[in-house]
Amino acid sequence: MRRRDLPRPTGRSVANVTHGRGSLDRSAGGGRDGGPLPEDYEAIEQVIAADGSYDGEAVVAMDLDDDTLRSIYGTVVRSRAIEERRMTLQRGSELPFRMECRGEEAAHVGPTAHLRRLPHTVAVGTTVPQAVGHARGRKYQGRTT
Repeated sequence: MRRRDLPRPTGRSVANVTHGRGSLDRSAGGGRDGGPLPEDYEAIEQVIAADGSYDGEAVVAMDLDDDTLRSIYGTVVRSRAIEERRMTLQRGSELPFRMECRGEEAAHVGPTAHLRRLPHTVAVGTTVPQAVGHARGRKYQGRTT
């Protein structure tokens, strides 16, 4: 599925957007396997519209202090600098392959800003043994423990 074929979020909440694997709506079985989402799951809220405007009240409601906002912004700036350096290396034939992510830094930084400072994250729908196997470069082989 190409990017332009993906559904666009409407309104403030993107909890009802379908991305080919089911709805994120808890009542509609929004889990990765089509099952229900956990009760403690919090719906994702979209505060920035496609045209670049944003809901100021929603931003204030997040209650982020200035240091946190500066940290998030600094990470976005560093991500852009790394992307520009990678582009320079790729154009100079020093880097054989590069995926373009310029302009999408906030899409990567925002969702991870709330994570604790741990060396690994576990994707939703995977188990810890799967994540450890992936981190060590080993195929998981279907075990559950």
